[in-house]
Amino acid sequence: MVALSGGFHGRPLGTLLATGNPDKHLPFEPLGDWVTHVPHDDAAALDAAVGPRTSAVLVEVVQGEGGVRPVPADVLRAARAACDRVGALLIVDEVQTGLGRLGSWYGWQTALDGSPVQPQSASPLANLDALTVSSVTGSQINVSANVTPPTGGGFEVRRRDWSFGPGTNSDLVLRSTVPNFIIPREAVMEQYYIRMYDGSTPPNYSRFSAAVFVNLPL
Repeated sequence: MVALSGGFHGRPLGTLLATGNPDKHLPFEPLGDWVTHVPHDDAAALDAAVGPRTSAVLVEVVQGEGGVRPVPADVLRAARAACDRVGALLIVDEVQTGLGRLGSWYGWQTALDGSPVQPQSASPLANLDALTVSSVTGSQINVSANVTPPTGGGFEVRRRDWSFGPGTNSDLVLRSTVPNFIIPREAVMEQYYIRMYDGSTPPNYSRFSAAVFVNLPL
């Protein structure tokens, strides 16, 4: 995870590590090494710190430790762009700036004059409501999505419903660019989840999965 130096995010061990103040870490070390801190006003440093293994970027709109220190708008925009680039989560800590404290409901709305910090992706793709299973054998499941995927996109099959997204391939079974595909069987009882994705970076997905269960007790 990437966070900003000088920030404060709480006192439990995880958020304490994300807090960008080494003096607060000392009484509780070792805390871990999974947070990289960059200067609060350096958009280039933030962008360089975000890579394929980055899970999230944590920022405040205004830092309140030792004074009032606004985070520059270009840093907030760089955080959004970097997260979009690698498929990471952008977390805006609004404990001190939300609920209208800066004039808008969320502090980032005031800091960016209404320019969005939320992802610039399109609406979720259509769900695979017409998906059918044409046959099941001991070695494979024949599936038809009955819809044409967007240009550059296709269909993902995963073993868990919550694992869809770039950089999370541990549960990935297959990707198919055509609507008719075969899922290889691996066990007597199985469950698979299928969503459509497009060719954007990071990709947009169907909001909900189509589930295929084989021999599961009801």
